[in-house]
Amino acid sequence: MTPRTTSVSLSVLAALLAAGVLACESEAPIESGGGDAMDEPGPPSDQPAPPEEPSPPRDDPPDEPEPPDEPEPPNEPEPPELPDTLSDTGLYSDFAAQTIADDVREFQPQFALWTDGATKRRWIYLPPNSQIDTSDMDFWVFPEGTKLWKEFTRDGVRVETRLLFKHGPTTADWYMVAYAWSEDQREATAVPDGADDVLGTQHDIPRQRDCRKCHDRVPDVGLGVSAVQLSHDGPGLTLAELVSAGVLSEPPAELPVVPGDASARSALGYLHSNCGSCHNAYSDVQDKVDMRLWLTVDGLDAVETTSTYVTSVGQPQLRDVPGASALIEPGSAATSAVVLRMDTFDSVQMPRLGREIIDTDGLETISAWIDSLPR
Repeated sequence: MTPRTTSVSLSVLAALLAAGVLACESEAPIESGGGDAMDEPGPPSDQPAPPEEPSPPRDDPPDEPEPPDEPEPPNEPEPPELPDTLSDTGLYSDFAAQTIADDVREFQPQFALWTDGATKRRWIYLPPNSQIDTSDMDFWVFPEGTKLWKEFTRDGVRVETRLLFKHGPTTADWYMVAYAWSEDQREATAVPDGADDVLGTQHDIPRQRDCRKCHDRVPDVGLGVSAVQLSHDGPGLTLAELVSAGVLSEPPAELPVVPGDASARSALGYLHSNCGSCHNAYSDVQDKVDMRLWLTVDGLDAVETTSTYVTSVGQPQLRDVPGASALIEPGSAATSAVVLRMDTFDSVQMPRLGREIIDTDGLETISAWIDSLPR
């Protein structure tokens, strides 16, 4: 399906907002028993207790914790009358004709998440007269009623569309589910348990609870709708349009620009979108390793002031990755843990989720930038 982008002038956007009509994403996935032991008799009182054995030494914590494998909470919030089919989610005004609803806007993050080569389209709906809370410009908080959709096409076949729906006022009120497209492409049906090798492709749809493994590591779920990701002049909804339409509670004084030459910008952006959802200041991963790859607007003065550079370049690895001398070794991609973990499928693979194929283009992007850094 050929992407369709709607061009809307700033004046029209402002008018739509005033009329209560304006509706303006991410990317992508969360997954005892015992019996009582009999008390063992202690040593006789006239005999000394045996010496305690020393505790075995503990290994240093890994630099990247395994995503938690927790059962889905029994009280998982669920919106009333959740549609079983994509056609009833509000994305389309005419599903048969594949016409996107007038109050839904398509957008493109400037740095895309790699998902085994799948191509994607993304849309957002904001309720009339609502605003995004941008008091923290790096992590936006979306109004109740926000919907985000992301469509995946693999090997030329449209395989799924994911929905993130904030049906209440808090972060816990986000509902996440994927819809699998039928072979005839006439409908997409909710698959909360996920699916493998959809429509004859190698694309796997995540389970509903797996969505939280990435999306719950930022304050309010949305990953692809942010100041950094929408600060571009390409197609789709942009940061400049949102500012002009008054949709942001605290608009930025100026549009953020990722620093550096083309090589540096591409590498920093790639790490932001593919790694930053876990490696950011709000994530539980931060408790184990201080590597922040989510770009922040106050650190964009130069490549060297970005959180990515400060917390990874020349920094020692905390997990023993064979062949690595640092998280990022300046001038040596071949001995940088970040590169080596992107280029493997073993226990140190990164990212852990969402890929079964090595992103050779991404590897080239990161390697070229690292090799260009002065030793």
